[in-house]
Amino acid sequence: MQQQQSAMEEGTAYEPPTYDETFPELPGSGSNSIATPSPVPKLNDRMRVGSTHVTQVFHVPMEERKFDSNNKFGEGESIRTCQTIMKETHTHIEMSSSKNQVLTFVLTGKQAEVLDARRRILAAFQTQTSKQVTIPKEHHRWILGKQRLRLNELEKNTATKINVPSVETQSDIITIT
Repeated sequence: MQQQQSAMEEGTAYEPPTYDETFPELPGSGSNSIATPSPVPKLNDRMRVGSTHVTQVFHVPMEERKFDSNNKFGEGESIRTCQTIMKETHTHIEMSSSKNQVLTFVLTGKQAEVLDARRRILAAFQTQTSKQVTIPKEHHRWILGKQRLRLNELEKNTATKINVPSVETQSDIITIT
């Protein structure tokens, strides 16, 4: 504080202390001995093996369910549909119904097969609804992606069908089913 006052009295500007003045070097440490982190030991060059099977759980609420002619759960068309999907997609499907008539599905298998089975189950057990969304034409290319790859990935991951109007069409409406 006295340094500040004496510097101001003399008419010179106050200069804050430098980093080295504020934090002096510790005794025994030289300027050449800069601490460098030791390199992380390399693990085996083998790649990490992840799980090839995934499990996915999803629900179909009563309001969105398609009903078959048979009122008893686990009988009739619903069980045959699940068995067919299991055979065609090579997945394991468990289905249950709760008191409030919500269907719960547990799918186990390879990622791509589980997504395909989920899409088929939703097509078979859920009522098909359609939603139209207005998105400006200049953003359609981001939804489509290069060679429609992003659109295909979106459809696969969300188990929906997305209809983007062609370039020639002046419509901004995208239909999601």
